[in-house]
Amino acid sequence: MLGRSMARLVQVPPPENVREKCHFVAADPTDGDAITRVKAEIGSRGRLDALVLSAGTYERSQEPTVFASQIAANLIGPYALLQHSELQPELANTPRPSTR
Repeated sequence: MLGRSMARLVQVPPPENVREKCHFVAADPTDGDAITRVKAEIGSRGRLDALVLSAGTYERSQEPTVFASQIAANLIGPYALLQHSELQPELANTPRPSTR
């Protein structure tokens, strides 16, 4: 599980049946070095079972710098994470549960 704050990530634990499989990583998606570290951590584990991009920021403002920070957090950060060539094979090769 990836989020900006480890404290917030662990506030609501995952369901018990998947808790032992979860790995928590705190990183700011607008920080290029942090994204590189996240990519390396996921790549080293050799497996990525799910990817849900649900985090974001919003602040009502007329300031261009506020808008730029929202675009960085909500669009550019997730895009940078998805473009890493090491993550796509792990996600594509994850075993799928039976639908029967």
